[in-house]
Amino acid sequence: MPSLNAHVVDSGLSDADLATFPCSYDSAEEMLVRADLGEGESILVTGVAGGVGSALIQLALVRGARVVAVASESKRDRLLALGAEHFVPRDAATLQESVEGLVGEQGIDVVADVVGGELFGPILKVLRRGGRYTTSGAIGGPTTAIDLRDLIWRRRQSA
Repeated sequence: MPSLNAHVVDSGLSDADLATFPCSYDSAEEMLVRADLGEGESILVTGVAGGVGSALIQLALVRGARVVAVASESKRDRLLALGAEHFVPRDAATLQESVEGLVGEQGIDVVADVVGGELFGPILKVLRRGGRYTTSGAIGGPTTAIDLRDLIWRRRQSA
């Protein structure tokens, strides 16, 4: 490789740990590009405690977006310190109500989902009319039920 592309990394992290950064950030960047996240928009991110989720928060902030993080309650302080504007516990039963309490009934502009599974249906309900959904994972399960009316009535998009 050309020396211009080589940089010394002085870190206490192992080579294996450092190797995860490009993977996480590349996945997150691709998701945000596909969803066309713009300045001033809101984004709800699931799985934010992991590498891709953490990268999504940081890259969304660079774009000037407002971040709503969804994770277990034990992660709240860490995710708010990382830059999330709002935190919502990942209880699928109250997710829609919690998000609407933060952003109103107009909903979220973009959902970046790295979890899938049982949260898929509830997070579709928080997307605004014409909102965009993007995903790069299914750690909560690869299959889920969907109410097609959630896509049809509010003209949501998959990115």
